[in-house]
Amino acid sequence: MTATTDDAPVNLKSAPESTTKSGAKARSKSASKLNPKPSPKVSKNDPQVDQERLKKLLSFDREMTGKWVKKTGAILLGTDEVGRGCLAGPVVAAAVHLSDIAEDSDLAALLTSLDDSKKMAVSKREEISEVLKSKCRYAIAEASVEEIDQLNILHASLLAMKRALAELGPPPGTVILVDGNKTISEVRFRQIAVIGGDALSASIAAASVLAKVYRDGLMKKLHEEFPMYRWDSNKGYGSKDHRDAINEHGLTSWHRKSFCAKLQVEQLSLLT
Repeated sequence: MTATTDDAPVNLKSAPESTTKSGAKARSKSASKLNPKPSPKVSKNDPQVDQERLKKLLSFDREMTGKWVKKTGAILLGTDEVGRGCLAGPVVAAAVHLSDIAEDSDLAALLTSLDDSKKMAVSKREEISEVLKSKCRYAIAEASVEEIDQLNILHASLLAMKRALAELGPPPGTVILVDGNKTISEVRFRQIAVIGGDALSASIAAASVLAKVYRDGLMKKLHEEFPMYRWDSNKGYGSKDHRDAINEHGLTSWHRKSFCAKLQVEQLSLLT
């Protein structure tokens, strides 16, 4: 496996097949913006499969630590964000330091279900989140709706990650695994961008779980104030009930105005 750092991402996934018909590709792209992609299939609870997955996640982090963490006292951190595709609510990021976890340890047994948070059942995410909060060093941070509209969602996501890292306060020589194909600007530590990192790295997967549970909880609380948008179920994503509620009730201060403006333009384009 070859890893590259800073602006060059690590991509260990195969590239998607290209679409042969440009017209079909264009229609599919427009439709995907108005109709959210279906959620990834939730992983089945198979202890043997879970153990093998955790073994691979921990092995990836162990390999990254051995290759890049050179300074005494330095650590490996994973960071990830959730909520990039939402029409409402902040984008949330977490940074996590997992110690070198032995595969036969009690902590490994507690983390057996750890996975990309999108693939985990709600109950498993919440269970793993509690374990991580009690056993690991972590920090959670946000970038606001206003910052998303001002900076764009990519830069707001990176800002949330930067804030989480700053709150965690890594020691000198720390190496940061960043989910995605971009690194964080003005961060003095070595960074490794890992495409699909939440399915490859235990630290990034842990960050995705913490951020997801935190943000879901926030959107559930906001649902109590704005029940017509059904944020308890859609968490701010552009589901049909959410889009219908926007058409009927308008926007709240928690809606991303830049996202919703694009949504309205796309809806009009499909009607004309």
